[in-house]
Amino acid sequence: MSSTGWRVHFTRQENSELRRTLALYEEAIRRLTLENQALRQGTTVVPLPIGTSAATDT
Repeated sequence: MSSTGWRVHFTRQENSELRRTLALYEEAIRRLTLENQALRQGTTVVPLPIGTSAATDT
């Protein structure tokens, strides 16, 4: 693989890894936001398994 080809391959791989990391951070922030809203409203905070979208007991 040429030097340029290797750099492109490495950059694409790094980009994919960064996108996965970003998705994890987005999910963590979303969950914390839902938990914070529930706590401020005085509702029950229910821990969520990964991949679900409801955070409060309504």
